[in-house]
Amino acid sequence: ENKITYALNTFLGAFNTLGRFAGGPIAMIPHLNALRVHNALLFTAGVLTVLAAYTYDFMSCAAYAALCGFAIAPHMSLLPSVICDCVGLERYTTAFGMLFLFRGVTSIVGPPAAGFLKDYTKKYDLAFMIGGAMIIIASFFHMCIVCVKPDQEVDTAENKINEEATQKNKLDV
Repeated sequence: ENKITYALNTFLGAFNTLGRFAGGPIAMIPHLNALRVHNALLFTAGVLTVLAAYTYDFMSCAAYAALCGFAIAPHMSLLPSVICDCVGLERYTTAFGMLFLFRGVTSIVGPPAAGFLKDYTKKYDLAFMIGGAMIIIASFFHMCIVCVKPDQEVDTAENKINEEATQKNKLDV
């Protein structure tokens, strides 16, 4: 049983690493931005986590570990860019701090709640379903940002640099 656990953790870690490296180039595809890639992959990770309740053999667990590891990885690698695009550099540190505050709270509440559900139902299925549903709900909140801030208003770091260079060139002339 330990060998199976090690193998699944290896799949998860390897594909998570690939996803972190792939997130940047994927976000650079024309007509995509970091926020859209982040939202799509976060939603995908949520759906996969709900479906994890139906993984009963090694192959399905390995597929879940690989796919979810890849899908959740850009959440971390693209997050600084997404936060900067949404709130700007002026409020970046505050937003990042608030994000980690809420992550800390969920890290304290989530595992005991999942353990309670496992003790109550004698299975992990409900914990995975609720956890996946929470990830899906979080992705919907992130999708609201796209609706509130259309593409033309989303200030990407690259656009800000280009605007600053243009302003500097105007002042030099």
